[in-house]
Amino acid sequence: MDSKIVKPFMPSFFHIALIKVAVPLFNDFDIITLNMVFTEIQHGNSTASNDGSQENGDVNYYRAKAHLLWILGHLRKRVLEVVTGMNQEVRKWKQDHDYIFKTWVKECTFYWKPDGTIDTIKTAEKLVLNKNINIRKRFELAC
Repeated sequence: MDSKIVKPFMPSFFHIALIKVAVPLFNDFDIITLNMVFTEIQHGNSTASNDGSQENGDVNYYRAKAHLLWILGHLRKRVLEVVTGMNQEVRKWKQDHDYIFKTWVKECTFYWKPDGTIDTIKTAEKLVLNKNINIRKRFELAC
């Protein structure tokens, strides 16, 4: 018998704090908007659309900018890196569950662990309890 001591990953307090700041940004804004805002803040050039038909997009852009400006300059890039990692985590989760959800569930809320990974059990529990999702899909997810 091969016995190994497994030491679970314990994120640093700094990493946990980054996650706490990144989760609301991830939930409220898409990664493209956050990247555009970050680039504008870092380089001082506006990449926002001035097209009047994009009024909702502009409002979202300026809301994202206001949120990012509250983050200290030297931490902004780190927070954005965490949000990017969270975006990749969600894409992987969706890909892993694509056989259940052919069209993606809009009201899916992802729950996060302190290390920045999806809490798959809690996320699945909430999806199983969602009565807007077909009962067969919920059953398949539960199994």
